[in-house]
Amino acid sequence: MKLQHLSNKPRLQKRQILIVDSEWNILKLLYAFLSREFTVVAKNNAVDAFHWLLSNNQPAIIIAELKSTGFDDLSFLKHLKYSGLYKDIPVILLTEYRGEEQKNADPFDIADVVLMKPFNPSYLIYKINHLINAKSIVA
Repeated sequence: MKLQHLSNKPRLQKRQILIVDSEWNILKLLYAFLSREFTVVAKNNAVDAFHWLLSNNQPAIIIAELKSTGFDDLSFLKHLKYSGLYKDIPVILLTEYRGEEQKNADPFDIADVVLMKPFNPSYLIYKINHLINAKSIVA
């Protein structure tokens, strides 16, 4: 009996995720558990992330923190959601803000999902897959 070599089968391309977080430990953590299932692009500030997007890149999801350095976070999120090019990319916001600070903050209205730090990595993957599946049903 001859075994068929599987390397000739086409591989499914992983979905790409852009992560924007100023904390290297968070970037490493997110990369470690997300890279098994997704292609991960990590940027440690919103300016670099925006330049990457302007270089004709289109991720399936953007995960951003609320306190990125080098660019006003709210401006970054508004540019994403109100632009013709990026408005359909789901955004997951990671934040340390709690309670009253959260009620009147614009970014919480712009993001598709808001997760408080520290967050459960399994729940993050669940939300990512939920947003990607919802987007593909609409498209």
